[in-house]
Amino acid sequence: MFIEEEARAGGVARIQELLTHPDDLVNKLAQLKRKFAKESAAVDAQVKTLMEQVLSDQSLGLATLSKAQETTRRVKQALVSIDGSWDKGNNIKNYKEIKKISRTHQNFVATKELVEQFLQLNAQVGKIQNLLTQDASNPTGPADNLLFLHYQIQNLEILRNSTLSKSKKSPPEVIEILNQYFKQVDSVIVAFESYIWDVGRSTIALARTGHFAAILRLIKIVETEEKADELAAMAEATAPAEQLEAARPIKSYRIKYFDVLRESINGTVQDMYEIQKHDFAELPSRIESMIEDLILVNDELASRFPKKYNIFQFFVLEYHRSIYEMVNNIIAGKMEAGSILILLTLVRDYYSQMSLRLEVGEELLEPRLLDDREDDLILQYIGLVRDKLTEWLNNLLNTETKDFLERNGPPESDGSGKYLLSGSVIVFQMFNQQIDVVCGSSRGALMYDVVVECCNVLEEFQQAWTKILDFEFDKFLEKASDLSEGLPDYIVALANDFMKCTEFSELMITRIEGAMDEPFKLQAVESLKTSLDGFMRVVKRCYGVLIDITLKDCLPALVRFYCTEWYDLDLMRLVIGTFEDYFTDFQEKMQDYIFTKYVNECQDRFILLYVEALRNKGGKFKLPLAAEKMRADLGLAVDFFSRYKAEKRVKASFDVMSKIIAFVESSGSLIFLDFYTFWKAYPDVPMTFVEEMLYKRDDLDRAQIREVLEQAKQKVAEEREANPDLPTTLFSNDSHVGTNAAIQPQPPKLNSHIQRNVGNANAVHWLLKLGTATILFDCPLAQLGELNAYELNEWTDADIAAIDIILLSNHASFLALPWITEHDKFKGVIYASDPAVLFGKLRMEQFVRSLPKIRNNSDGSMRRCYPLRDVHSCISKIQRVRCNEIIDLGHVSFTALSSGYALGSANWMITYHFQKILYLSTGCLIPNKHAAALEFPPHLAADFVFTSNHPTLNSLNASDAPNNFQRQAKIIYTQLARSLETGGAVAFLSKPFGSFFDLLELVEHVFASRGVTATVHVVSGAALEALKVCNVLGEWMNQERKDTVFQSKFPLGHGAMMESKRLIPHASMHTVFKESPQVIIMDYADLDSDSFAAFFKWRNGGRCTYILTDSDSVDQIHAFHARSKSDNPLVYCPLDSRASEPELAHMLQRIEPRLGVALSHPPSQFALFNSIPLGRLCVLAPSKGGEDNVLKLPVDSERHAALISRSVAVKSEFVQIGNGIECAAVSGMLDLGYTSVLRNANVHEMRKHGSMHVRVFSVGVLQRVADAAVKQLKGVVENISPTGMVVNVDLGKIIFEQHRITFEAVDETILDDLWNWMLTVAEENSML
Repeated sequence: MFIEEEARAGGVARIQELLTHPDDLVNKLAQLKRKFAKESAAVDAQVKTLMEQVLSDQSLGLATLSKAQETTRRVKQALVSIDGSWDKGNNIKNYKEIKKISRTHQNFVATKELVEQFLQLNAQVGKIQNLLTQDASNPTGPADNLLFLHYQIQNLEILRNSTLSKSKKSPPEVIEILNQYFKQVDSVIVAFESYIWDVGRSTIALARTGHFAAILRLIKIVETEEKADELAAMAEATAPAEQLEAARPIKSYRIKYFDVLRESINGTVQDMYEIQKHDFAELPSRIESMIEDLILVNDELASRFPKKYNIFQFFVLEYHRSIYEMVNNIIAGKMEAGSILILLTLVRDYYSQMSLRLEVGEELLEPRLLDDREDDLILQYIGLVRDKLTEWLNNLLNTETKDFLERNGPPESDGSGKYLLSGSVIVFQMFNQQIDVVCGSSRGALMYDVVVECCNVLEEFQQAWTKILDFEFDKFLEKASDLSEGLPDYIVALANDFMKCTEFSELMITRIEGAMDEPFKLQAVESLKTSLDGFMRVVKRCYGVLIDITLKDCLPALVRFYCTEWYDLDLMRLVIGTFEDYFTDFQEKMQDYIFTKYVNECQDRFILLYVEALRNKGGKFKLPLAAEKMRADLGLAVDFFSRYKAEKRVKASFDVMSKIIAFVESSGSLIFLDFYTFWKAYPDVPMTFVEEMLYKRDDLDRAQIREVLEQAKQKVAEEREANPDLPTTLFSNDSHVGTNAAIQPQPPKLNSHIQRNVGNANAVHWLLKLGTATILFDCPLAQLGELNAYELNEWTDADIAAIDIILLSNHASFLALPWITEHDKFKGVIYASDPAVLFGKLRMEQFVRSLPKIRNNSDGSMRRCYPLRDVHSCISKIQRVRCNEIIDLGHVSFTALSSGYALGSANWMITYHFQKILYLSTGCLIPNKHAAALEFPPHLAADFVFTSNHPTLNSLNASDAPNNFQRQAKIIYTQLARSLETGGAVAFLSKPFGSFFDLLELVEHVFASRGVTATVHVVSGAALEALKVCNVLGEWMNQERKDTVFQSKFPLGHGAMMESKRLIPHASMHTVFKESPQVIIMDYADLDSDSFAAFFKWRNGGRCTYILTDSDSVDQIHAFHARSKSDNPLVYCPLDSRASEPELAHMLQRIEPRLGVALSHPPSQFALFNSIPLGRLCVLAPSKGGEDNVLKLPVDSERHAALISRSVAVKSEFVQIGNGIECAAVSGMLDLGYTSVLRNANVHEMRKHGSMHVRVFSVGVLQRVADAAVKQLKGVVENISPTGMVVNVDLGKIIFEQHRITFEAVDETILDDLWNWMLTVAEENSML
């Protein structure tokens, strides 16, 4: 029982060592299972082999014992016979004299033989030396004299030993003479042994040449000497002490033979490595020859050797161990991508050949080649491929973009005269090279990984060109002075080049389909198709920009259509002339497919602008002249586009203008019929557009127009009721036709880019006013472009006095807190989680020590930092809250919910009059991190949500955060592992908060997987306290780690590291450099410019890799690194787990807040927030407090929480109303807390030319006013888009946009009526 418990405890400890990180359950569990299965099989095989050997030894021992018994029996019989003879000998007369004479004769004969041997010794030694010299010159020869030589030398050795034994009592000078005489025998013995071991080393060579007899002779000698050793050992055990000097020495020929075999194998493999270590191309063929040798041993030698030698197993294991050492030497050196690929292929083929050709399984070949580091090598290979592709891409872009930006001359042309760039050919040459390299080594996962990396490079290539294109187009739109000529020509060349890339992509897809195995083929093809789509998007972007440029040149004429100039000038001919210039140039230089797309989309865009020009300000239809001129213009446009497209299709496209012209020139009763004809063809035309067309006619009065409009609206309503699913046309929402859209080309869609520490984008705070309570959320500081430089949002005395509650979300939201809490006007309370307070205090103390530069945002003046005593005073005023604890303040209560970002980071759920308002702070959706995960169920109750969506974060985590976090972690893993293996050092730059603990666990994971015992040195003034205390903050950890707190274990990995002295904190970097560390984590907030210079010069010469894991101060740190002129690389790998914009949109979609959502910055992708109903999404940018930043919310007027006193409750009379429910009537006054949102400073009114604009900041106002307009004013919703809607009413129309309501009335005198009506709606709905 004790053994089982001990084994179980040992197993648990082993699992803890191997699975140190939660991600290991996903990443390493299957691999460990395979590894343990192989180890178990190897142990079983070894046990089986040992048991066979034990049984063989036992069988041999029993045979020896039986033989010894037989020998004992014979000895016993001989002794009995001797005893009998002794009895008879006692009866022989003169027996003593006879015995003496016999012994004298024997001695004489022996002396005579010894003399004869001495006389023949020189000749015999000479003969042996001649034969030995002859055979030793060819150790791989037949060795015909080997047994003869051994026999002769054995006799000489016996002569020498017996002579020296017999002369041991002789005088010393005699013994010295004998030793000198036998020196030639000793030298022959040494030469013979050297020869036979040369033959032993040549065992494989002898087998290759077919000299098996030589090997058998050698084995015969080894066996003979082994038997002689056994006899000598027995004699040594039984001989008297005086005879031990004459005993034969033990030679151990069998052990020596195996030693020389081992030496020969190791030498062969080492020689192979020395020859191939600079070029591993021939290494697989050399390994193949070794396997051929093993086949030779198995087929020819194993049967010729004694079974007890296990010669085949010996050769297999020795060859394997030598190859294992060689592979380790290769890995320890610097490997190129090709070398890694060769090594992986070699190991895979080695195991396959050993199994298929020799039936030797992997489990028998221990230790395993690569030590299960195949995944690491694959990651290293992929990393090298990525680095090489990135290097090539950067070089290519530097060359190509220089020509594109400078445009010193026209682009190059191909044989057909089409413009082109050379980038596509070079990019796909790079692609094919990588595929060629990996194709011969892998048809599966590795090849797929290479394809994915190539596709990632293609994506970067596409993104880079898109950014360059947009950058140049922006300069074109802004008419920048440094804009070079010829931009359209180079855009044509870029489009042609990327069109060629699509052809290359299709060829690559065909190649991959035939080169990859089925499980990975579909994924690889899908990645290539994604790249192909990316090229097509760039092509589309190119001809889209060309269309924008073309239409921009047409705009000066289009904006004057139907105005006075239009009647006097032939403006359409100017437009067509512009088109003709562009079309002629592009048709000659552009690929046919692209030109066709350009023509089609340019025509469609022109038609939209042509139709929209009907609404030009100042335009009038002077009939009948206007109709005639419109037909002439239409004819010019149709004739022009008919040159490039079928005339029938062109006329069909311009049909909308034909019907509009018919509607414009119709008269009398025909107006309604022409309208109906127009509407039947285009049922989505806005009635505002129809109304405007009628009002621009100079032949109709207002009464006629109203009559036509009434008939039209009635007919449209009937048709829509009968057929609600009417088709959409060019008047649909995406085209913006007839919706007050300005006449201008479509703006460029700029890709998001990384913006670091710009302005106060990362220092957003909110003020929320609920009734009489004002709540401030977070007090961050905005970091400026200089290290340790910040901007402070100033607060007035009134602002600070108005704050009742401060809720802090995480450690990053404390820096501006003392300026508020230590002000004598502040009387509020502060709430934060325990970990947030701990880390916030350390953050503020570090902030004070860094001597920051602080600038007021109001006047730009500099301000002193607060002292440390203010930090401690501020911290003492904070009330700590627990996770999910409800703080009830009467009419307002709030709860801290874990946001998943860091220990103690919280989202705040505020409850006010049955409504739940949620503040989403910095959050994280990545599972298995150290912090408690964000749990959705408590968040789903929110009626209203406001959040700080940082622009920096939107660009940083443009993809999903979990994949980005894991991707950066893998890069850090690879960089760290590579540096440790090559003996280099790694220095991380990270603040000791947030992802710092994830970084420590990642480093520990690398150590465990690599078997490294290095020490991590953390240099930070704040790290020591943070490291010590955070392991007891289990309440804010995930469940798995929380459980370990109550098991007396360290929930975070660094606790065990500190206990075992593998993690050492330092207050200064000067002390850590004395210890020659290999891994450093440096808190860069403690460094100044001089310290940065010294830090980046540490271990200069490429012996250290610096890795920046924080997403703050990136530009500044890169600048310090550049100025230091360090040879060591600086790698930017942000371990940023904050939720990205798509994740934020997903969270809001799940929460579905019914009252709305407020964002601090405009999202980069509005489409992500389409799930939020119109009017319930607003963007606010609070800056420094005050009335402009107080967020007003629409309070639900149907339900309110009411507080009554105890005396009223006691006096109340309750009446039972059934089902055990009692109620009491209580009278009182309900205070809704605040004035109408439309009567406060957040509403700005502007009147101009018959319209009134109302600026509305409050979420919910737009939707409620729109609903009231439809119900109370019998309005008709004509147009809905993601950015607004239009409601037609009898008094005019109401246009709802994101933050503005616009009234456009038929008569300006009606504007006041609409304004008063809206105030009434607001007051009735209690919009607070």
